[in-house]
Amino acid sequence: MKKIILIYLVVLLFSGMIKLNAQCTLPYKPISMFNNDTESFINYNFSDRADCYKDKTLVEVMADLKLPIKSFICIDSDENGTTFDGISIFLAPLDYITYQKLFNGKFFSKIVIKWKTSRNLSEIEPLLRTTKVNWDNWTPEVENLLKNIPIGEVGILKR
Repeated sequence: MKKIILIYLVVLLFSGMIKLNAQCTLPYKPISMFNNDTESFINYNFSDRADCYKDKTLVEVMADLKLPIKSFICIDSDENGTTFDGISIFLAPLDYITYQKLFNGKFFSKIVIKWKTSRNLSEIEPLLRTTKVNWDNWTPEVENLLKNIPIGEVGILKR
């Protein structure tokens, strides 16, 4: 019985390792390979290949994205709003109508980037504008501040 359990555990561990390695070995595909379908492009490159971005930086994600980031939202990590775990990035500028569509499930996926470790919100606060819906325009200053933070996880959030 112990041998069967041991064999099962080894097979389970081995299959998990293959799955992780297989995901990261998937080649990057440009948007042209998806007939300029942004949704399919994002799903493949940032969901199917999500493990490829662990321990990388935002610079490397943006190099693969090859589409301009227009806006973002900080992901708070504590109730006090003093730290943030990462950002959600959008490929379209967010105005109130677009924001409503996004959160009512009528808009494209957003790419979620979580840092390896939480960051102090005071690092980015001076670059955030205050709005009632909590999104911010992507600027060179924001990019410069966030570009070298190690990434823990990349994914997509669909509503």
